[in-house]
Amino acid sequence: TPEKQYLYLLHECGHFLINSNEHHERFGKGYPLHGSAAYERTFEHKVACLEEEIEAWHRGKKLAKRLKLPVRQEAFDSLKAECLKTYLKWSLSKGA
Repeated sequence: TPEKQYLYLLHECGHFLINSNEHHERFGKGYPLHGSAAYERTFEHKVACLEEEIEAWHRGKKLAKRLKLPVRQEAFDSLKAECLKTYLKWSLSKGA
């Protein structure tokens, strides 16, 4: 739906805001051993990815507020939960 597309766009803007610095202290794909297949299967890496996804939702919401754009809280929370559920399942899986 157009509303979902708008909320996804806010989320992706959140990623852009996180990664707008060359190296972000917590995020910005600056994970230790990034690109190593062995590291990317670790729980530590999965938690870092999950943290970044949560932060991107948070920053997208803050951007909308700063720009005075409307966000239906129920729709935002529902889509965020739906998307994060896939990351939670992945983070608890044994494989990459």
